[in-house]
Amino acid sequence: MDPSDRLGPAHRPDRADRHVRSGPADRSGQRAAHHRLAKVCHRQFGVFTAAQAHDAGIAADGLAALLARGLIMRRARGIYVMSSVADSSEARWLTAQLCHGPSAALSHRTAGSLHGLEHGLPLDAVHLTVPGRSGTGGAGRRLHRGVLDPDTEVVARGPLRVTSMARTLCDLAGELDDPERLRELTATAVRRGEVDPGRLRLVLERRERFAGRAALRRVLDELSPLEATTRGELESRFLRITTSAGLAPSAMNHPVIDGDGRRRLLDAVWLPEWVYAELDSRRHHGTLVDWHDDQRRENALAIGGYALGLRFSWWDIERYPGLVLDTLRRALGR
Repeated sequence: MDPSDRLGPAHRPDRADRHVRSGPADRSGQRAAHHRLAKVCHRQFGVFTAAQAHDAGIAADGLAALLARGLIMRRARGIYVMSSVADSSEARWLTAQLCHGPSAALSHRTAGSLHGLEHGLPLDAVHLTVPGRSGTGGAGRRLHRGVLDPDTEVVARGPLRVTSMARTLCDLAGELDDPERLRELTATAVRRGEVDPGRLRLVLERRERFAGRAALRRVLDELSPLEATTRGELESRFLRITTSAGLAPSAMNHPVIDGDGRRRLLDAVWLPEWVYAELDSRRHHGTLVDWHDDQRRENALAIGGYALGLRFSWWDIERYPGLVLDTLRRALGR
């Protein structure tokens, strides 16, 4: 579809306004202007500003005509959206951002959702961080005053300006009452490679005082250097309880060659004791086929030199961490 078609059939060159006497050159110019504006809207979730329309070649009277025909809708002063584009969170986020100028950035729980963090906080408003004097928040917007470091605290997601993962975790630390949830969010971000613990600590220390600062510092102090090598929440939880008990593994997801010459990844391994542990989730170890495969795998690993392999389920790690640690101590102290 030609992008200019998004403006509606009434504004295609072959369906020009009949009450306006315009020649082929005028109609061609209108079509080109609508095409340029449609390309902007395609990048911006259907949202555009009056300034962008002017740059595309559509003057104020042209916008008024589009409004009168219901082809666009006014969202705020100088901000419009295509009527043909379905409403979306991204369109609402961008509209709120544009309302507060080029220094505004989506932040707090809005930024957390945009980064894919399951923070569990209500999304009752669009949260933005703005400089000290940037107007007041309108309906559906919540402003947080502050200056963001463009090098460490702001990233671009298409047309959206959003606080970086490190800054977002700092902001969420002040809103989360559950330290365990903050720990899970931080571990998830590290595991996905979306934040470096060193960069996170740098951003935390740069902000001298904020709610949740002490809680986030504790999370960082307890975070294992192996966190980035885990592959899910089960492994992350296991790493956390073993590290806090002084039983941290030598490596997570450690590659080895078994007795059959096959390359294997061990969930957790302790060297030089040659002990390993497999962490069983129902998703990957819940069928009879999985059970037989695990059995063959353990036999081949034993032939390859790993004389002792332990198995822990999600239920064990979640409900009986003391039993897990006791079993591990006995295995390592043989």
